[in-house]
Amino acid sequence: RVVLAALVLLSLPASARKAKCPTEGSSPRELAEAARQLTDAGRLHEAFACGERLRAVAPDDPQGYLASATTCLAGGDAACCETFSASAIALLPGGTERHARGLVLSANCAASSERWADAEERYAAATDAQNGLGGDELAGALNNLGNVRRMREDWAGAVQSYLAAAKVAPAFADAFFNAGSVLLESGGGSDPAAAVEPLAEAFRLDPSSSENWRAL
Repeated sequence: RVVLAALVLLSLPASARKAKCPTEGSSPRELAEAARQLTDAGRLHEAFACGERLRAVAPDDPQGYLASATTCLAGGDAACCETFSASAIALLPGGTERHARGLVLSANCAASSERWADAEERYAAATDAQNGLGGDELAGALNNLGNVRRMREDWAGAVQSYLAAAKVAPAFADAFFNAGSVLLESGGGSDPAAAVEPLAEAFRLDPSSSENWRAL
């Protein structure tokens, strides 16, 4: 499930509201952090300019490409996101956590333009155990993989991904809910009995959710 935050600007930390791109002489890390804060604050033109400065200062540093890809995604420009995330991935060493994060970002770009096959391939690669992604990041990527498989009507694959996300993050209510809801809806092959356990766990973890109430 995707939940859109209301009045997001009111919840931004002060650092994001006051963010600005550093002056000349700043380190790539400082520029990357400023670009992130500007993106979070919705100041996308400034964020992109900060990413451009980062790439000019350190053209072989993937941070600049990742920053610009994230800004493009926030602005709804999937093609721009794809271009910069691909450049970042090419600079990141394979089999590392950073490389896996780049793959997740690239998968998000593909999913935003409904290129489900590409998104699935990248989420699957990012969640490979050899890449070192863990914790909530791994659970989120597995949940997204489930979402993509659901869009492709791979019901069994979607459930497998959701339950894998729940195993990584046992308090992740949405992963349990998603698994249960797919078991209920899987076109012609629904299994209400099997859906009860994950839906009940989603309700236990998040009893305030009206969606969980309706599902049960």
